[in-house]
Amino acid sequence: MEFVYAKATEKSPEGAIAALEAALSERKFSVLWHLDMSGTLAGKGFPGHGETHILEVCNAARADEALRAVPDIAYVLPCKMLVRSRGAGSEVGLLLPSALITMAGEAGRELRTFADEVEEDLRAVVDDATR
Repeated sequence: MEFVYAKATEKSPEGAIAALEAALSERKFSVLWHLDMSGTLAGKGFPGHGETHILEVCNAARADEALRAVPDIAYVLPCKMLVRSRGAGSEVGLLLPSALITMAGEAGRELRTFADEVEEDLRAVVDDATR
């Protein structure tokens, strides 16, 4: 099963992050947390991984809807996105909600349509950010 959707762009990681944030905002998502993974690892003595940024993103109205339906879905929220350097450009991607929801058993089946809708929005965000 596919668990990641990612696309390459000629943008720098910083440019890709800015484009990603703009595309997220257009769809009422916001970045809740941004980890500069490569910077954190380098600061702990483990350099050399290329620029890697992990962003946790959320559409508050959709999160509220999911949590009201299945409170345990909190274990897989918020959605995780990635921006990393690739050659002269970057890669922008996301961990697919449809893949995560399969781990939730019966609760996941209840939210399958919901996960597919969120995934559709986030795939469009990746597409927009990488243009």
